[in-house]
Amino acid sequence: MPEREFLYSTALESPAQGLLVDIGSHAGLSACCMGMGASRRSDLLEFTLVCIEPLGTPESTAHDVTHEMLLDNLQEYVKVHTHVHIETSAEVAPQYPEESAALVFVDGDHNYDMVLQDLQLWWAKLKIGGTLACHDYDPTGTVGKALRDFFGDRELTLLPSPCALAYVVK
Repeated sequence: MPEREFLYSTALESPAQGLLVDIGSHAGLSACCMGMGASRRSDLLEFTLVCIEPLGTPESTAHDVTHEMLLDNLQEYVKVHTHVHIETSAEVAPQYPEESAALVFVDGDHNYDMVLQDLQLWWAKLKIGGTLACHDYDPTGTVGKALRDFFGDRELTLLPSPCALAYVVK
């Protein structure tokens, strides 16, 4: 799938070390792609994978299964330092300094206000030359509207796939 290849290769070819942020990690597929790309680098750049997944209420069975799958997948496939946050993006963002992220992948709540909030919170965290990507881009949908409202006339690069990904390099 082009999206997985994009995340893997972007982490593999990142010009700067730093955070690889996965907002909406769910079971960790996207996080694993980023982590695997970073761990296959031949240089000595250091990366930290940041997984953000609130998972609903801790009492739910779905929460336990998804959280367990996320941890199992990260342990099996990712060889870089990893922080898993069972919190919202808004709760996690203040824990990291500005210009500390090499790659931010936004795939959390697709509600317009939440996408816009993620863009506002994490754009400042992105290093110059870093990449911010959004999953499920549709120019007429909530993700597309949030991207247009946040970036204005800045050109977005679109990666065609079944779930369309849009990205911007800072």
